[in-house]
Amino acid sequence: MSVIFRLAYGRRVRTLQDDIVVENIKAGGMFGKVPGKYLVESWPILLWLPHRLQWFRHEVDKHRELNRQLYMSLMNRVREQMAEGTAQPSMATVALERQAEFGLSDLETAYTLAGPWDAGVGTTVISIEIFLLAMLHHPEIQKKAQEEVDRVVGTSRLPEYSDMESLPYVAALIKEVARWRPVAPTGFPHALTQDDTYNGHYLPKGATVYANIHAIMQDPELFPEPDVFRPERFLDTKHPKLQNFTIHFGFGRRICPGLHIANQSIFIVISRFLWAFDILPATGPDGKPVLPSTDDFTSGLITRPSPFPCTFKVRNKEVEELIILEAEKAEAEAARWDTD
Repeated sequence: MSVIFRLAYGRRVRTLQDDIVVENIKAGGMFGKVPGKYLVESWPILLWLPHRLQWFRHEVDKHRELNRQLYMSLMNRVREQMAEGTAQPSMATVALERQAEFGLSDLETAYTLAGPWDAGVGTTVISIEIFLLAMLHHPEIQKKAQEEVDRVVGTSRLPEYSDMESLPYVAALIKEVARWRPVAPTGFPHALTQDDTYNGHYLPKGATVYANIHAIMQDPELFPEPDVFRPERFLDTKHPKLQNFTIHFGFGRRICPGLHIANQSIFIVISRFLWAFDILPATGPDGKPVLPSTDDFTSGLITRPSPFPCTFKVRNKEVEELIILEAEKAEAEAARWDTD
C-alpha cells in the first residue's frame, strides 16, 4: 500500500490503521463487485427510468460519493503541499503541474490519480496470498526455489531487484502463481469498437465482452496438464506467450499500465519470503498440519483465497539478525516520506 501511495501521492502509509486505509475501505471499490450483479447490466434500457426509480444505483451512488470525497481530498492535499513547497515528487505533482496541458477537470484528475491505489494494492497482495497457498501444497517447489536463492544471494544480504535475472526459477514460480489461480479470472470488461463475429456469434459494436483469463490459463495446448502447479513450464520455452507472459495483465491498449511495478513488487516480496522463511502449514488442535483448500476463493471481478493459517519459520540465525537490521534501515529511509 505504501509503495503505491508514494508513487501516486508522495505520501507514506505507516500502518493498516492509517486514516487513508480506513477511508478507502469505507469507500469500497469496483473490484469486489460481481460482473452481472445488477439487472441494468443486462437491461441498460432501465437507465431511461426517472433517476429516483433506478433502485439499482442507490448502493453504487453511495460508494461513488465516498470515492469522490476521498479522491478529491487526497489530490487537494498534494495541491496544498505544492503551494507550501513541501510536496514529494509523485504522479499527483506531475498531474497538477500539467493539468491544463492534459485537459482534465479536477474530478477527472482525482480519479486518474486514484487508479494505481484502487487497482494496484489488492491485486498485488492477493498474488502473494496465492503464492503462500501454493507453497503450503508444494514444499518441494519451495525448496527448489530456496536453493536457487541461497546459491545466488547467500545469507549475508537480502535479495534485491538486481537479482531478478539471476533467479530464473523464482521468476518462473511467480509466473506459475499468476497462471494457476489468476487474480482477475474473468478479465476486465471491454467494449467493442466495431461489429465483430466470434465462433459464429455476431457481436455488435459497443457490446461488453470479457476475456476469460481463467479459461486461457487452463488451455491444455498452451499449458499441458493445466491443473498441475509446475513453474518449469516457463523455463527454456520457445513459446512467445510464455517468454513474455503478461496474459494476466490484460491485452492491447487496455493492458495494466502498472504491470512492471506489480512484477517488481511481487518479485521482491516473494524472493525475500523464500530467502527468510520456511512457509509451513499451521497445526490443528490434533497436532496435524492444516492444509487449506486450493479452490476456496471469494467471487467477484477480483478473487482471493479465503483466509487461511500458515506458519513462518525463520530459516537460520543469520537471517533473523539481518532482517532486524534491514528493517531498521528501511524504517529510517522511509521516514522522509512521512507527512502530516
